[in-house]
Amino acid sequence: EACASAVSTSQSSNGCSSLKTCCWNFELRRWKHTYYTLAFDDERDENGDDALDAMLYFGCSESLNDSDCGGDVYYIQKNEDETVNV
Repeated sequence: EACASAVSTSQSSNGCSSLKTCCWNFELRRWKHTYYTLAFDDERDENGDDALDAMLYFGCSESLNDSDCGGDVYYIQKNEDETVNV
């Protein structure tokens, strides 16, 4: 797991500069047959910022679906009974 960050400067309408810090977190996992995780939450979205999850599959035939090659991903919302399958 690693974090990369960048600082960008923007000019406001009154001529003042403001700094905005951006941070990207990424994680690399290697999954094999019989590997699994039950629930994973690293709570990086504490500030209410938007998040993007991207799943990349390497070495999988196009004829296989995600369940054959990587399992299923479910999102669970806090204080909600329903899950979202992606």
